[in-house]
Amino acid sequence: MKVLSVALIRESEENAVKSGAFSLRELMLRAGSAAAEIIMRKYGCAGKRIAVVCGKGNNGGDGCVIAEILARHGADVTVVTPLGEPKTENAAYYYGRLCLAKKADTVPQNTDIVVDALFGIGLDRPLEGAAAEAVKACLQSEGNILEAMSYFTCLGMGTFDDLNINSEFSWEPLQDNALEEVVNNEIDIKGTKNLKTYFISAKMCRPETAHLMEIKYFSEHFGIDGQAVLVTSNSKTAGQKDGQAGGREERSRLMGVKYINRPIIDEGKLGETLNAIIEEGEKERI
Repeated sequence: MKVLSVALIRESEENAVKSGAFSLRELMLRAGSAAAEIIMRKYGCAGKRIAVVCGKGNNGGDGCVIAEILARHGADVTVVTPLGEPKTENAAYYYGRLCLAKKADTVPQNTDIVVDALFGIGLDRPLEGAAAEAVKACLQSEGNILEAMSYFTCLGMGTFDDLNINSEFSWEPLQDNALEEVVNNEIDIKGTKNLKTYFISAKMCRPETAHLMEIKYFSEHFGIDGQAVLVTSNSKTAGQKDGQAGGREERSRLMGVKYINRPIIDEGKLGETLNAIIEEGEKERI
């Protein structure tokens, strides 16, 4: 997935409207439809319990489009509006057209997928109040939030020349390998800086040697001057001391994998640490 900066997204939207190619309402429909298509292709839809958390602005309108499309394809969809109903003209239009999707103030229990449509590209402040509570509820119920946190940290840093999320790789095994089919795998985040490639794996589970070996393999075979980075939020890493014999951080160092553990995340230094890793990589290239 190619990622545009906030400035480029805003510029492309403004140019599309000014040129007369699309109205804001049409752009909202296209954005929501594209997002719904990705969700259906990647996760499936029929029978899934999906919550779409919508804000009061245009991003909430995108969410309403997503919700109705997913509901039409057989999903049990709930539109959650913790901040109240969408207020902008176009967002309110699509909210008013919801037919199959249900409406609620909170995220239902046992939800399979949560879609974040609270805020758009203009958000530059900490969440608070009802928005913060809604996000907290989503994080407590859904998936690999560390991957999302790591990705948006990388995006917000503005350091990488190119940034991709959930990049897929395929390779054919050696002839004497027991596996005969093509092997497919995925890396959480792949970023490049001055042609050096950084492979970032986010693990909420307790990281094992196999995780280190996997990310190291990616960096050695699929990148230019690759650097492997493992980010883990598992609480059992919090008590590990730097250089502890046999510890995961020591194993990572010996394998050439940069290791970011729970204390760094808790202290809010994930972005700072990633920048330090990139700066170190730049020095090595000089």
